[in-house]
Amino acid sequence: MVRGPGPIEYVWQNFCYRSKVPPPTQAESGSSSSSSSAPRHGRLSMHGDLMDLPDPAYLALLPMESLLDHLQAVCNELALKYEAGLNGKTKDPSLLRNAEIVLKRCHRQLNTAGQSRAPAHWDGAAVQRFLSMYNGQDTRHSCFNNLHDVTKQVLNLNRVVKHWRHQVDGEPVQLSFGVNGSVHMTGLGPLNVESWEDVNVFQLEEDSKQALQVAFMSIWKRRDLQRLCTAPSAKVLDFLRATEAEYRQNPYHNRIHAADVTLSAYYLWSKLSGEECFDNYFTEVDLLVVLVAAAIHDMGHPGVNNNFLVATRDRLALRYNDRSVLENFHAASAFELMHEQDVDLLEHRQPVPPVAALRMRVINMVLATDMDRHREVMSDLAKQVDRHDRFQDIDKLVLEKHLVHMVDIAHPLRPYTMHLEWSKRVTMEFLAQGDQERRLGFPVGELFDREKATSLAAGQLGFLNFVVIPAWKQLRDISLNATAHPDRCLQENLGKWKELDEQEKLAAKEAKVAASASSSGSGSKQPP
Repeated sequence: MVRGPGPIEYVWQNFCYRSKVPPPTQAESGSSSSSSSAPRHGRLSMHGDLMDLPDPAYLALLPMESLLDHLQAVCNELALKYEAGLNGKTKDPSLLRNAEIVLKRCHRQLNTAGQSRAPAHWDGAAVQRFLSMYNGQDTRHSCFNNLHDVTKQVLNLNRVVKHWRHQVDGEPVQLSFGVNGSVHMTGLGPLNVESWEDVNVFQLEEDSKQALQVAFMSIWKRRDLQRLCTAPSAKVLDFLRATEAEYRQNPYHNRIHAADVTLSAYYLWSKLSGEECFDNYFTEVDLLVVLVAAAIHDMGHPGVNNNFLVATRDRLALRYNDRSVLENFHAASAFELMHEQDVDLLEHRQPVPPVAALRMRVINMVLATDMDRHREVMSDLAKQVDRHDRFQDIDKLVLEKHLVHMVDIAHPLRPYTMHLEWSKRVTMEFLAQGDQERRLGFPVGELFDREKATSLAAGQLGFLNFVVIPAWKQLRDISLNATAHPDRCLQENLGKWKELDEQEKLAAKEAKVAASASSSGSGSKQPP
């Protein structure tokens, strides 16, 4: 009985037809003497039902159409085998578990490439796209993601994706590593992480398309954290790429915000640790947990707040019992990702503290970013300051929670142009949530109500006066020197908003007077 072409043969025939690559000769594919030889150039080497994959460098030279056709054929076959496994036709369940892990990993890797065109400013079509996403039209979980996933596993097309991204967007920043684990960045000048005003995170995103990775690894290099951590720098970067891919393209809660929070956390931690009043107080391990908490603190944020998730009985609210829903989700997702990537970012070379204790510190810092805990976080630090005569005696776990919570809401401490951009973005996200609440018949808060919301100036004045400044004052009282540059920006921003608010109120008053005069004038006219 003559056997027809099997799935692998079909894939190969399809690939050869589309890409004009000659199929292997009988000597190349059928003879046992040549079966062990390596494939020439980019050709697939056939051994029965086994296939040696072509060199990714060769695939990068092929047109996109050829790659997609070949990929589709492989996907069809993989889908059939996966379905058969789900129906109990496989004797090895571990294959299915491995397939699911690989799919998730590939999804994140290709998500990173797909986000290379994230806009630096949000207007026009970009606004409509993200409003549509908030309105329930998010297609992130379409089956096409699995098509991407299969790409990396079957053909190692990560290099191909990079090749095509370079063709479209130009050469992005490249992060690589020396033999000793040192970090090298090409395509971008050194990031001055020690300066408060010099780093514009929006420009960083526009230049690099991977702001979080660049920010974190710049600090990693600056502090030589490779000497502290047991995880290789390359695996740390892989984790950051996957983390960055998990951040959705929300106007505010996105990877740019994560990068900004990470940079702010490092700046304040570095300045405080250099103060005489904190001599021998901080260690590099303390920096590590603060950086990890800052980088992951909004991972996977859906663009709506905890109250919305609880009110809509979202699956996350049900999973976390309506308590700090998003914050629990962010922390759990990050440690799950570490497990999947087989990288323990908190494993270090010091005898103490244990990794389990560091993990709990990261979790508690992320939970402290819940705005429902704002007063609690402030109260805890105030009690520590009142209780101790020396700042060195303050509970470090309390101080680090306050620091991470503070930098999460610290965009008013940035230079005005950056602060203004963040203010517009967070307002956009709030109003998008309010639109959903109105459509679902839920009460809409004033900050979220498009019809009743105050002006941007009035809203930011309230945010600064009632939320930011009281929390910031606690850190400023600890060290005027460490907080000097951010505090100057805060005062300048406060002055700008006050001036703008007064102008808006004056304009509104004049408009009201004019309208009243017009109304009375038309009413006093007598008919001839």
